Amino acid sequence: MISNSTKKGFTLIELLVVIAIIGILSSVVIVSLNNARSKARDSARKSNAQAMTTAFALFASEQSPEHAPTAVDTITTGWTIDATAATVSIPDVTAGSPALLTFLKSIPTDATPNTYTYSNTATDSSFCLGVQLENANSLGTGNQLFICDSGGCGDRTGTVAAGAGGVWVAADCTEN
Repeated sequence: MISNSTKKGFTLIELLVVIAIIGILSSVVIVSLNNARSKARDSARKSNAQAMTTAFALFASEQSPEHAPTAVDTITTGWTIDATAATVSIPDVTAGSPALLTFLKSIPTDATPNTYTYSNTATDSSFCLGVQLENANSLGTGNQLFICDSGGCGDRTGTVAAGAGGVWVAADCTEN
């Protein structure tokens, strides 16, 4: 009597191949998620800048004479304060009547240093609010600036001044 017994199950090679395929697929997913996270942070930064610009416009319209929030050198996470360019700082939320806090609950912070900058050297409604993005903006590779001024917000060419070691300088964010 001859028995035809066949073993059921997978061989070691088959199991290793399946594990390798799962490993490759999971690494692709992780890379995609990291890219999505950085784009989400950029989107939040742009949204914050647009909200601040709206608050600045409301603030300016309530001041007599009309002027944008003044700039102060206050250490806040994610904001640039550069001693070589005194106009690069943060908006003063307590000055004015009514104060900027009436229109803007708080100044956004960012874990990445030098993400935001603010400039207002004139005594009018002109200002510049700059945001350094992690990814290229709509203008393509090498362009990571998002600038808001009294005329609105939009992507701009370039990055934060390389000669300043990645720190905002006044030339990066000109008032309009």
